[in-house]
Amino acid sequence: MIACGNTEHDEDDTQFRGDVIQCEEAVARLERCCGATFNANVVECRHYYAKDTGCNQTTIDKIDPAFTLDESKCIQDTACDQIVSSNMCARAAAAGAARITKYQSNDNTITSSSSTTSTTGGSAATNAPVCP
Repeated sequence: MIACGNTEHDEDDTQFRGDVIQCEEAVARLERCCGATFNANVVECRHYYAKDTGCNQTTIDKIDPAFTLDESKCIQDTACDQIVSSNMCARAAAAGAARITKYQSNDNTITSSSSTTSTTGGSAATNAPVCP
């Protein structure tokens, strides 16, 4: 087997990012407001990015926090009584899986997919908006 030359690898798994920190703050707010009805462990607030290029092919794997930056800020800015009365606790738990995107291209084809499959096992359907 002949190995392909000129491969490049770019990886970023830093968790000290605004979207990750804001997601964690939103989860803390939900935990305070929802109490025992909300399991904070089901919400994935993490980031990962990897790009591999070589052999006329590019592959990108990307994981973003379960909540977007705007959604995280909205949760933080919403009063606890409104969070509970609008059923935001249940929607947040249902949307807890990280957002995963995979992209692959070569000289002839491009393949892209997105999902909310949990990186800790299990899966979720496409996330409905959590906030408002």
